[in-house]
Amino acid sequence: MDQLRYRYPGVKPFETSDKDIFFGRKDDIEDLLGLIKLEKLVVLFGKSGYGKSSLVKAGILPELSGVTQILIRFGSYVPDNQLSALAITRKRIEDTVKDKPETGFLDKLNLTNSLWLDIKRSQLHDQQKFLFIFDQFEEFFTYPIEQQYFFKEQLAELLYTKLPQDIRNQTDLLDKKERTFISTSFDARVIFSIRWDRLGMLDSLKDKLPAILHKRYELKGLTRRQAEEAITRPASERGDFKTLPFTYAPDALSIILDELTKSVSEGQKSSVEAFQLQIICQSIESKVEQTRLQHITLSDLPDLSDIYTGLSYKKILG
Repeated sequence: MDQLRYRYPGVKPFETSDKDIFFGRKDDIEDLLGLIKLEKLVVLFGKSGYGKSSLVKAGILPELSGVTQILIRFGSYVPDNQLSALAITRKRIEDTVKDKPETGFLDKLNLTNSLWLDIKRSQLHDQQKFLFIFDQFEEFFTYPIEQQYFFKEQLAELLYTKLPQDIRNQTDLLDKKERTFISTSFDARVIFSIRWDRLGMLDSLKDKLPAILHKRYELKGLTRRQAEEAITRPASERGDFKTLPFTYAPDALSIILDELTKSVSEGQKSSVEAFQLQIICQSIESKVEQTRLQHITLSDLPDLSDIYTGLSYKKILG
């Protein structure tokens, strides 16, 4: 089986395993990490194509060692053929973490559809850290209002309640050791990643999550310097790649950057959309794979003005 990788993912976001080839976002990684370590709930927002999913997967998650990471994407709601938002979340917990055998006593409690209880079943020690990452969270708002309500109610309980009242009311069913266990704390946090033009939808969650819009991080387009790093650094890396390392001639790199920073609508320079950068670089890498080039010159570049033809990338990104 071929285990070699491409240096540029193209239409796909970077994955956690791509940490070594994810460049250009050092400042964003540091700033967002700092916010996550301080806050229970953080909203990451930005335009489609700027690389929110890649930032989280390849930039943030690899830096959070010792944290149980639960990555969730709902997908758009399909009537009569779709789990509820809460059920999807609970299934991802089940798929990511395993129940401890010694927590079987929790079955004695009359509590259903509880995210708090789902996490408690897998808790290994006091103050264990759990991070929920809800990617492309705008899809959540395609679900029925009733489902949205149950989800936000359970998420609020998970984040802010040390011991839910429904469990307090049943502690007489537990022995001393069991009561001690359910009283141990865990640290649950959330990242919502959402498109900038859907940010206002989060207002509907404020009744249960009043701090939801207090801590926001905007991911902006790449600067020209950041884009240059995102182009050149993956090409020079050694490792399990389909091509040998290669370089870009200065004039070829300049042409690529000029195309990426060109605003067709305004005729002015603008920030770089990470998605477009990956499409161009993937096309170049494909040529390198076929020809074994080790130095990209101006004549080796594809037609940059026509490279996105047939790519419905906004649809891909959501």
